Amino acid sequence: LLTREFNDAVKRTLAPGGVYLLTVIDVLNTGRLWPAAAHTLRRTYRHVELVTPHADFAPDEPRVYVLYAADAPLDVPVLRAKLAARGLPLLATHRPPFGAAEYLLEQGPKVELTEQSAPVDNLTAEVVRRKAR
Repeated sequence: LLTREFNDAVKRTLAPGGVYLLTVIDVLNTGRLWPAAAHTLRRTYRHVELVTPHADFAPDEPRVYVLYAADAPLDVPVLRAKLAARGLPLLATHRPPFGAAEYLLEQGPKVELTEQSAPVDNLTAEVVRRKAR
């Protein structure tokens, strides 16, 4: 579910203007899964952004993150306004501090996950190790 081929298949099924959201659990500063997933998504979508439901910034803690992938940029205020207009609950959607995710993406290896190579177990080892402590 994290491969380039899967991302391409999802994009083919999306309506124009559609969005793909991918949830990962990782450590922002040292994690290896979220950067690999982001680099892979960028091969298919023009805009990929990391968001979190957490208001506080804890880059050294395992956290839930959502990768937003679409051909249009994420506009949180517009999204919240559309939800409010429909009477739907507001989302807890927060971005890491400006440039933090992009900086971390540029520091590490640019792994692309494919059907031939998707070592997700290896990429999640740090989170599993921390949880076992």
